[in-house]
Amino acid sequence: MRIFEKTHLTTLKKYAIPGLIAILLFAFFFEWFRPLKVPGTVYLEIKRGDNLSTVIRSLYQRGITPSPTSFKLFYKIFKWKINAGDYTLKGYVSIVELARMFKTGYKKGIKVTIPEGFQFAQIAGLLEEKGILDDRDDMLSLYRHPALLEELKIPGGSLEGYCYPDTYYFVHGEKARDIILFLNRQLQKKMKDAQLDTILKDSPWTLHEMLTLASIVEGEARLAEERPLIAQVFIKRMEIGMPLESCATVLFALGTHRKKLYFEDLEIKSPYNTYKNFGLPPTPINNPGLDSIRAVLQPASTDYLYFVSKKDGSHHFSKTYQEHLQAKRMY
Repeated sequence: MRIFEKTHLTTLKKYAIPGLIAILLFAFFFEWFRPLKVPGTVYLEIKRGDNLSTVIRSLYQRGITPSPTSFKLFYKIFKWKINAGDYTLKGYVSIVELARMFKTGYKKGIKVTIPEGFQFAQIAGLLEEKGILDDRDDMLSLYRHPALLEELKIPGGSLEGYCYPDTYYFVHGEKARDIILFLNRQLQKKMKDAQLDTILKDSPWTLHEMLTLASIVEGEARLAEERPLIAQVFIKRMEIGMPLESCATVLFALGTHRKKLYFEDLEIKSPYNTYKNFGLPPTPINNPGLDSIRAVLQPASTDYLYFVSKKDGSHHFSKTYQEHLQAKRMY
């Protein structure tokens, strides 16, 4: 009996354990090649230094759910590298396809740089120019779309200011709505990464007010170091009940991008004419970058009330109207 039991156990070890290993390997092999549904179009940013767990978490957050165990085992066996980059995922993708993409650093899509301060219409035009959108009107038709604005919890009646300007990779045939949702998520992500969302919570501003003022700073400033000064000027003007008197808002009201304004332009009847109306305009006037957002949340501490362009991109700042008049005559 003992001999039988020993022989039986030996037989089990000989066949069962390798069989179990084979089953497990087959299961993992199946997981590696199993198609994973990509919800719409997903843009994945992998930063230099991101580890495997960070990448898996990013995929999960974007609705792609590979088995973490299978994903990690694949990399443990094959020891492939993960290269930093911006990746566009669409349709179906497997763990093997993801790993191959990350290994080669393959960036699927057309590179597009959206400049800071671009207006929504300019972004739509740029995407059409780059061949991503067949018709910019597909995107412009969503500019004031009530359902989309409600979905994104955007007040004011337009998407202006809520699309983060940066360098991206898009593919031809992208849906305009997907692009807008992505650009809006990027705004939230960038603010969170820079911890500006926390500062905003402790500030007197709503997100909409902050973005509106940041867009005005973006429209006026050329130098990064001047943004906190310009933000402080506008904040101080509001504190003392003085109109903002921003040329950038008048240009938005006129619907033009010309370099020069005339006195008659300042008479335009529009809620965006901050020479005639007090306080902030109804919406942002462009899509500001992080420097302008930070400038509003962390403005300079000065007593400046005026600034005038020096024609070289910089500005002269003044505390009194008399100093301002002298600066205007000088420049």
